Order: sequence, then C-alpha cells, then structure tokens
Amino acid sequence: HNWDQMNTQREVVVKTILRFHQFPFWDPYECGGHPAWASLESDPIAVSPWLPAYLLAPLPIAIRVEIVLSALWGALGCWLLASRFTRSVALRALLTLAVAVNSRWSLQLAAGHTWHLLYAFLPWTLYLFDRAIDVDAPAGRARRDIVLAAICIATMVYGDGIYPVPHTAFLLAVYAALVARSTRSWRPLRALATVGAIAMGLAAPKLLPLYAELQRYPRHIASEEAIFPQDIVRILTLRVGDYLGRASFINGMWHEWGLYLGWLGLGLLVAGVVASRGPRERALKWAAFVMVLFVVGGFHQLTPWRLFHLLPLFKSQHVPSRWLYPTILALACAAVSGGERWLSRVGNRRAFLEVVLGFTAVVVAVDMGLVARMPIAQSFVNPAPAMDDQAPPFHMVHRLPPRDGYRLCG
Repeated sequence: HNWDQMNTQREVVVKTILRFHQFPFWDPYECGGHPAWASLESDPIAVSPWLPAYLLAPLPIAIRVEIVLSALWGALGCWLLASRFTRSVALRALLTLAVAVNSRWSLQLAAGHTWHLLYAFLPWTLYLFDRAIDVDAPAGRARRDIVLAAICIATMVYGDGIYPVPHTAFLLAVYAALVARSTRSWRPLRALATVGAIAMGLAAPKLLPLYAELQRYPRHIASEEAIFPQDIVRILTLRVGDYLGRASFINGMWHEWGLYLGWLGLGLLVAGVVASRGPRERALKWAAFVMVLFVVGGFHQLTPWRLFHLLPLFKSQHVPSRWLYPTILALACAAVSGGERWLSRVGNRRAFLEVVLGFTAVVVAVDMGLVARMPIAQSFVNPAPAMDDQAPPFHMVHRLPPRDGYRLCG
C-alpha cells in the first residue's frame, strides 16, 4: 500500500546523512528531485526522537522500533491523561485501551500510513495543556507544561503529521475556548496562544519552507466521502480486520473507516459520557460533537465538513473519518470522569467495583486486541527487497522544454 513511499522517505534521510554527510534538504530520487524539507510528506525522521534507530539499525528493524515505541509512548500519554479525570486504575486502563488499542491504529499501520504514529503525541499535548490551565497549578510547572505541549506539537510538525497536527490544534482550541467560557477565565486562552506561538517558533524551520512551497504548488484535495450518522455505530462495532476490506455504507477501503471498540467498549463509553459533569467534561463533549459532524462527511454542500474544508489549512485533507480518532480521545476523557463521579458515590463498595471494572477492562482488551491483531497479521510478511547502494550518473533538468500533450494539473 503506502509502505513503499513511507520507507523510501526514511531511507533517503538515512542515506543522505550517512553517505553524503548532508542534511536531507533535497530528495534527488523522486520526480526528478524535489525539496524534501519543504514537503508535507518527506523527511519524516530528520528531526525525530526515532532517528537514532534508523541510523544504527537496518530499515526493517528501525521501522519496527518506531512503531513499538510510538505505541508505548501513546499508551503512556493516555494513562497520564486519564489521571487528570480519575484516580481509578481500571478507568485509566479503559481509556488507554479505547485510544491506544482500537483497530484504527493497526489498520492505518497495515496501510502504511506512518503519519498516524504521530497521534501518540496527542494525549500528551492534551494532558500537559490541561495541567497548565489548572487554576491550582504552580506557576513554574504551568510554564513548563506549556513549553512541553508546544514541543509535542512541533515534533508532530517535523514528523509530517498532516492530520495529527490540525486535529490536535482544533481540539485544543475548542477545549480552551469552552473551558474559558465556563470558568469565566482568560487563563485557558492565554495558555492556548502561548502554546501556539512557541510551537510555531520551534517548528518555523520546517513551516516556513513548507509555506513557501505550498504557495507555488498548493495541495488541494477533494473530500466527497460521506456516511449516515447511524453508520458510526457500525464502524465502532463491526469486527472487520481486513485493511483492504470494504463495506456497503462507506466510500473507500476499511482501513480509512474502521475503529473497533466493540459493543462492551462502546456501551461503557456512552454510559460514562452521559454520567460526566463539569466545565472540562462539557468542553470535551462539545469538541467531540463538532468532530463527529466532520466524520459524517460531505453529503451536502452546506455540511460542517464541506464548509470547514474550504479553509486553507484543511483544503489538503480528505477522508473525514480520520476525525473519529481524536473524537474517541475526547469522549473517553469525559467518560472516565463520569465513571469517577459514579465511583465516588458508592462508598465502601468502591474497592469491589474497581475489581469488577478491572475484569471488564481485561475483557475489553482481549476483544479489541483480537480485532486489532488482524491487520498487523497481514502486514510485515514480505522480505525487504535488496537495496544496492549505487550511484549511477544522472543529471538534473531545471526547466523542461515545451512538449506536445503537456498540461498543468489544477
């Protein structure tokens, strides 16, 4: 699927650094050469915590290291984020399962969409931002959390997170605005502006050339995909693990839509969301509601996604189903808060109910894990082709002469 492209982009970085001892500003191998550093989908590991793995290990090993460490990093971020809404170990485990073990992660990997790995920084960003806007947060820790949240966003920018970055920014913006309104405080909005400014400053070496290149060659992609709202339940409950599979109610292949939670996981999510209360929970639920409106797509010209897709940052995106992943994160946070509210009322029975929830988490983990395993079992089964390090003579053409049949693509 997309693995040839994703692995090539990583190998070009490694070869440029190790053989030519240069920073990979330019990729001479694709399309007659192009500015890789100014591309939306090139140089994904040039500025990355996973770069040492690629410099020290062969590509087939390094990509597995990136996948495993990204999954663990995302799961740890989910666990810490859940701690902002509950002290229950079982509820933290359920949130981590809902976000880090659902089948979307493995479906996207099977398809070769390695940019999905950058969603591992989304729970960390929300966790750090939520700590920073806490009214009881020490000033020093709040400033540190703001800087760390900005670093997470900048890391996603350098990793070519074409979907994780705007989704994270949207979730933070809606969350900050609604919490500010509920608490009648400017603190969340000031924190949001500071995080945005620091993140843009840290990512400026990538953003500025990227902006200049997109001015010359804008990336505008149509987004015609659409489903009915009731189909979201089917997406969350169908036990489909074939990433090349299709369903009658979706456009495209299953890996772009599937996100298995199971009936038990979905039931717990809905029950927790209904039970949740508070300004933070209300902000998360409203953010999730708006993102669900995006997920159903563009069945009409005036649907929210069609209108949002007119904005410059989102013209380059398609497949609105990708909004479902941050939606589940927002709802899961509200759900565990609702679960904590329920547990706080049961008194001495809390320990017993914690055990029951723990066993429930095990059942959910097994159910979700079996489905999430299916796409992975289809992947990484072919041996890597021989990549002879050859440098045959080649020349670069800066300007093409007029040719018959040549036309500009709009």
